[in-house]
Amino acid sequence: MLVPGDPNRVAKIVKFWVSSREVSCHREFRSFTGAYKGVSISALSSGIGPACMAIVVNEAAKLLSEWDTKKRKKDKRWLFP
Repeated sequence: MLVPGDPNRVAKIVKFWVSSREVSCHREFRSFTGAYKGVSISALSSGIGPACMAIVVNEAAKLLSEWDTKKRKKDKRWLFP
């Protein structure tokens, strides 16, 4: 995950990706997901400066964890490999 500060910078970053789609845009937070050289990648603007970067990273990690848990249950895989 790439975490630039400026929401407009996210749109500039994804121009270099093979594919991308905007996931969400609300106030200073703008997120895209896509692929670069065959690897899944996402970008999420923090918009709130380096001092508060932990908030963005912790929230993104929590969302990814919840998504992965739901996906594992759906795929009937073990919750914790």
